[in-house]
Amino acid sequence: QLEPEPGKTYVHILALGAGDYYGANLNNDHFPWSGLDHDHTKTAHPYMHGYKTFLNAHAFAHHVNKDPERVELIVAIDEEKCIRNGGQRTLDKIKAGEYPSTSMGCRVPFDVCSICGHKAKFRREYCDHMRNDAGKIYADGRKVFVYNPYPRFFDISFVFIGADRTSFVLEK
Repeated sequence: QLEPEPGKTYVHILALGAGDYYGANLNNDHFPWSGLDHDHTKTAHPYMHGYKTFLNAHAFAHHVNKDPERVELIVAIDEEKCIRNGGQRTLDKIKAGEYPSTSMGCRVPFDVCSICGHKAKFRREYCDHMRNDAGKIYADGRKVFVYNPYPRFFDISFVFIGADRTSFVLEK
């Protein structure tokens, strides 16, 4: 039902894969499906989170954003703003049929250590597991990462290398 507007390029993006299926990303962040699947417009929760928070997010390059198993988006790129903000190369690549890597930005009320369950609002509050062993796999098979149970999305960026191995433009 999308009606294209002049001056806009539309791309279909796989924003991120749920940690339940793909594991933690390269930043050692794990986004559980239950947190992504949440519809804050229908179910009240103390933390606004879930896929619908992308409705208020914006597209950027490299997170310069001061101005079912996965989450997919249709993003309208305002060509004039994109060019004005230095995105000409990215826009040219998309128009040429290339599919750049993407990366989402979100805020979470806290991270939860996969090993000890410690909750941290800030990185400086991380437990020794995340401070010293992030990304490592222990001898017993447990991997060190943080769960991000309540993501509130505000950004989808075109990047050179994204933290989520599955996050790319799928089609124009």
